[in-house]
Amino acid sequence: MLESNQRILEQLLPFLVEKKDLSAAADIISPHVISHMDHFTSRGFETWMLWVHFINTRRRVSQLDIILDSMEANPDESITAHGKWQAFRRGKPAISGRISATYKFDNGKIVEIWTTRTNYTFLVGPLMHFHLGSLLILLYFSIWAHFFRNQKRFHASPGSSKL
Repeated sequence: MLESNQRILEQLLPFLVEKKDLSAAADIISPHVISHMDHFTSRGFETWMLWVHFINTRRRVSQLDIILDSMEANPDESITAHGKWQAFRRGKPAISGRISATYKFDNGKIVEIWTTRTNYTFLVGPLMHFHLGSLLILLYFSIWAHFFRNQKRFHASPGSSKL
């Protein structure tokens, strides 16, 4: 089971940097996924997709990629992935500090994600270091997601319109 869950995490990486159509991530992420970022919790595959698209469309960096440094199996059978973001900032190569997230699996899909706001500082900016700043970014995300859904007629079901 550990090896299959590690393969699922490896399959997730291209989705995190939008090198694959996000709707196809439904093959590895539960429609009812629960995502935790510090004290904030969101639910659902659509919200996860919107967050990933949101962080990828911030203009702080370009040509975003992710480097997986290691995976650590936890006693509860979840896996913590450690790595770094890699991109270009102002035309120069840049690599973030260490990032990590923990993933829980059930029936071959990711059902729960634990992350931290500082994982997104490289992408969104220094406001993510502060509780109030991250709250403002999440408020902005909520407004952005509302308009994005309405403008693009966004739906999370596999085979639906692409982002």
